[in-house]
Amino acid sequence: MIEQSGGVERVSDFTGRSPSTVYKWTDPDQTDGPPFAVVAQITEHFGATAAVEHLALRVGGAFWLLPKADFCDALASATAQTAAAHADVMRGCAMALDPKGESGQRVSPREAAKMLPEIEEAIKATAALYGLAMAVARGEGA
Repeated sequence: MIEQSGGVERVSDFTGRSPSTVYKWTDPDQTDGPPFAVVAQITEHFGATAAVEHLALRVGGAFWLLPKADFCDALASATAQTAAAHADVMRGCAMALDPKGESGQRVSPREAAKMLPEIEEAIKATAALYGLAMAVARGEGA
């Protein structure tokens, strides 16, 4: 997060904390880091996503930035991209589970590895669609 934000001096200037304090936040052997509110401010101000990515991974999740766009066109496009991405995943699953396939109705490690990028794209597309729909529901889009 500190590196993504431009380094110790830049974060020190922004937060009003001493450079030595900010430097300690980068030390993996330190048990105490910045307060949550400071992490949130740094994340928002610099667009540094490292802390969010780390937290998502700690709970078994993943993090992707959602696009900012014209809502009507973006919703239509995101819906189409989501449908196409999920169709690709379903095609890959169906082929892997084909009785005449590589592992005969079982997904082999190679097949699973081949499906991962398609599954990731489907997750990203779904997350983008969700974020856009949420924004419209909140009255942020027209």
